[in-house]
Amino acid sequence: LAALEEHEELDRRVGDYAVNRQLLLDALPQLGITGFAPADGAFYLYADIAHLSSDSLVFCRELLDATGLALNTGRDFDALQGHQFLRISFAVSTDETRRALELLAGWLRRRKPR
Repeated sequence: LAALEEHEELDRRVGDYAVNRQLLLDALPQLGITGFAPADGAFYLYADIAHLSSDSLVFCRELLDATGLALNTGRDFDALQGHQFLRISFAVSTDETRRALELLAGWLRRRKPR
């Protein structure tokens, strides 16, 4: 309960996450990831990668192995279509968000189309 009274810290985090959210919304379309669920709540983006992979779990594993960047498959959130989605958290620092985008961009450039 005491943590909820730390309004200054909470406001700072909300501001940081808003910046991170916007960074992702601006950068991902430039990487070819254009389909999103409305990003109105929490600190996640739910992004469609069906055009990049038929299996988001394989996509996430390959990305992790190649770059150390961990994204979450949509399978945990949708048993029917989750295999074509990523759940991307932006509850990190803005520097980490920028670095993650750099890693993702570089990997997507090097990756063979599926």
